[in-house]
Amino acid sequence: MWAQVRSNGLSLLISALLFLITAQSMPATPFSCAGAQSIPRDIVALYDSRVEPAPARTKLQRYAALPLHHLGYALRFVDVATTLPQVMDVTRVAGVASWFDAVVSDPDLLADWLSGLDAACGALLPHVAFGHPGIASPASKTGQALLDKLGLTQVPGVVAYSGQGVTVNDPALFGLEADLLPPAGLYDRFGVQAGAESLAQIDTRAGPVVLASRTSHALYLHGAAALAEDGRGGALWVVDPFAAFAVFGDRAPWPIPDTTTLNNRRLFMATLTPQNWTTRQGGDAAQTVGPPAHDLLQQTVMQPFADLPLTLAIDMARLSPPAAPAAAGPSLRAAQQMLQQPTVVLAAWQTASDAAGNRTTAPPAGTVTKALSDIAALVGQAPRAVVWAPGSSPSTADLAAVTAGQLAAFGGGDSAGATLASLPPPSVPRAGGVQVLFGGWGPTAAQWSDPLGLHSLAPWLAWTDLPRRLVPYHVVIPAGAMLDPAARNAVTRALQTGRQAEYIPISGPHYAAIVAGFSTARIVTQGALRWDILDRGALQTLRFDDAQDVTLDAAASRGVLGQGRHGTALYIALDPAVPEARIALTTTLQQPSPRPTLTDSGLQLSDLRNLPCGVSVTAEGFAPGQVDFSATPGAAFRATITAMPGGAITRLDLVADPQGRLTLPLPTRPGLRVLVDLQTTC
Repeated sequence: MWAQVRSNGLSLLISALLFLITAQSMPATPFSCAGAQSIPRDIVALYDSRVEPAPARTKLQRYAALPLHHLGYALRFVDVATTLPQVMDVTRVAGVASWFDAVVSDPDLLADWLSGLDAACGALLPHVAFGHPGIASPASKTGQALLDKLGLTQVPGVVAYSGQGVTVNDPALFGLEADLLPPAGLYDRFGVQAGAESLAQIDTRAGPVVLASRTSHALYLHGAAALAEDGRGGALWVVDPFAAFAVFGDRAPWPIPDTTTLNNRRLFMATLTPQNWTTRQGGDAAQTVGPPAHDLLQQTVMQPFADLPLTLAIDMARLSPPAAPAAAGPSLRAAQQMLQQPTVVLAAWQTASDAAGNRTTAPPAGTVTKALSDIAALVGQAPRAVVWAPGSSPSTADLAAVTAGQLAAFGGGDSAGATLASLPPPSVPRAGGVQVLFGGWGPTAAQWSDPLGLHSLAPWLAWTDLPRRLVPYHVVIPAGAMLDPAARNAVTRALQTGRQAEYIPISGPHYAAIVAGFSTARIVTQGALRWDILDRGALQTLRFDDAQDVTLDAAASRGVLGQGRHGTALYIALDPAVPEARIALTTTLQQPSPRPTLTDSGLQLSDLRNLPCGVSVTAEGFAPGQVDFSATPGAAFRATITAMPGGAITRLDLVADPQGRLTLPLPTRPGLRVLVDLQTTC
């Protein structure tokens, strides 16, 4: 904990400066502040509310949050235009990021605050500065120290650039989605200090202007070196953000909390939303041209895909539309019929507040609390979740109502786009908490009807899975999409994809709980290649990147179901029955064990126990599925499957194939748990 460095705190300021002078030779990685008990995962995200009114609307949140989330980091926003925090637990801080457009309102105070952060840490905190560093020459001593940390010099004023003459000194860092082609215009005259590395620069009549620089502790990227416009109002990454954020620490291999995977399979979810619920095909709610959207939804989705978990978001206005009261009866009966399926989770559909707390469109049911009670009274079932409408920004009161009801909540945000820069992060900070976003495919009916959108789903699934699995597969289906025959076919194909062996179906509320676990999880190092995983909630997957040379040490681990590989990453599946797990890796080739180990599963597993010559585990799911184990090639196993509690017993004889893969089919269904004993002769 540390006290804020103020401009009149001379003694503390001097001590911080002395520390900065002596710390220049400290190694940048692996990084941890003095006294840290767990691996630091917080990135202090600096923003200026004079330009970006709220964290959710910052460039850091929009563009940097997803790559940082993939690397295991979480943004903790600090507004430099207001009173800076007087206390902060620096042992949780892995570094600092900023994305300013110009000099901040009080650059000296910001520089003092950052130097105090370094001093309290006991090391120079890694720093990535996008856009403008926020400090200008001539600066105070601490301001100059910040420029020194970034490796920058500055000549006051700006210089014109014609758009011709750019030098890239590190080609591997740039050109991820767009080439580095800075537009013509006026540029601040930044140069690079001795000992720092110029990564990219432009030629001007006043000499070269640095657009990107790197030191052992920091990286500076001009806005043009970070992003480029895509011609459609969106953005493309010029810099490789994963490479850029390596400045926060080269800790490979280290366990990264992962929200895309469960039991070594990519997550699959489906959410049904109520837009155009009562509209009829070829007309509107009052016409009888064709069946209403809710009937088409029942025929296209609910009946054929009763084996998949579906979150059904209900809107009171569409169950009882004042403009067409005759549609209320069939509309309500359709919803009640859908909710009879055991795989369907009821959610309340809410159009929430904007960032200032003003209702974008006041929901007919009033507050979130009233909407929940009204829906429960109308359909005879209490909602288990709240789904925010696209573009919604829930207020403090909205989020408080969700918390008070102990409900899951997710939604809002933009749809997943075709580029890394357009992928929304899993969550966004709000004044009253955190909003878990859709991050999925098809939140609007237009996306399902657009031929380009339809044909881009398969490529989107591919590039978001390799070389990095960036997001889960979340299908968002508006009722109105059912009015277009082509869109209905597209929805069918999308849901069929979710049945494939590389996915594990889960409910929307389950995903929201996994994202919440990402924020709370703590990782404590217990020696070489040993970590304890604590406070993880519903998050059950840890990932190791570039892990070709390590493997799970099952004997030294605790609370681990198994391991799987995807690309160059190693995924570790944790046991939900063991809240405090230990992961142990080894670089030594493991001898074959008589016990099978989990490779992947389309069912949810827990309570893994070792038997003398095998294992037992509990499984549950939404439909029959399979579990794949790794075993000695050719080994024979007897599987005893018992329905719980005290149900039927099934026995299967299995043999591991020549690659050592042992596949176990399990007859699960909603509400059914089975106990599996899998044993061999030893």
